Amino acid sequence: DTANRTFPHTPSLLLPGWSAWGEIIKTGGIYRERQAYIDELLDNSRQLQGNRFLLKKKDADMSKIIVPWAIGAETLLRSAMISPVESRTIFMVEDLENFSYNTEDPYLYLAVHFWRDWNAGSLNLTYFKLGEGSYRVLLPE
Repeated sequence: DTANRTFPHTPSLLLPGWSAWGEIIKTGGIYRERQAYIDELLDNSRQLQGNRFLLKKKDADMSKIIVPWAIGAETLLRSAMISPVESRTIFMVEDLENFSYNTEDPYLYLAVHFWRDWNAGSLNLTYFKLGEGSYRVLLPE
């Protein structure tokens, strides 16, 4: 008999929902700031020749990056979304002096720290036009 059932009051159902929406909105702001910072890094890199850059971790705003291991792939994806012809990538390094990769290798693409050395020629050229190039240090503005 449904007449004798008690249903939760509407306010008790809405409270968790409002709380969840508040967290979603707060998290969205964090990611918008992060994306704006990635765009700023890409804009700074456009002032220099080349399309491959190294960013020293000490020069980065880590409060906005959040996930430092993914920045190489994220900057490539973001730049390709804006313009595949102007694809570029920024790879974060902890210690440039002890960084052991040949950054002059024209086909090197440093993506993520756990699988660094991809061949830029193996990327889908429809979306990512890195071409040949070498890495240079991106200085903070």
